[in-house]
Amino acid sequence: MPGGILALCAAFLALVSVSLFFRQTSSFWIGGGYLVVFLLASLGVSFLALKIIKRSQNSFCLHKDQEGFTSPSFEEDLQGKEGSVATELKPAGHVRIEGRIYQALSQKDFLEKDCPIEVVSTEGSHLIVKRKI
Repeated sequence: MPGGILALCAAFLALVSVSLFFRQTSSFWIGGGYLVVFLLASLGVSFLALKIIKRSQNSFCLHKDQEGFTSPSFEEDLQGKEGSVATELKPAGHVRIEGRIYQALSQKDFLEKDCPIEVVSTEGSHLIVKRKI
């Protein structure tokens, strides 16, 4: 979006400069010649920029073999596991299950540190936990 805004501003300023040049010249042919030179120069610069970008695809484009960010997901076998709260869940924080630390969300309420918990489900990169009664 910012690149588009910059391009619109540049196009507006280019049109203003052409119109101001037409107002200052006494001959229609001089103004028309300026307009033709301006349009040809703009097209030439655009063509050159596209050619440079196409030639250097390694630095401007993603390749087909590249993958985007993927968040970690948890196995279904964590459901029903028991553990304790490692950091306060208000409602997000960390829990300890079988000696490992996981990101978690409290299903309902605030859970203080060392509170016993049970994993209810998994959602993306978080475990959904509840207080173990």
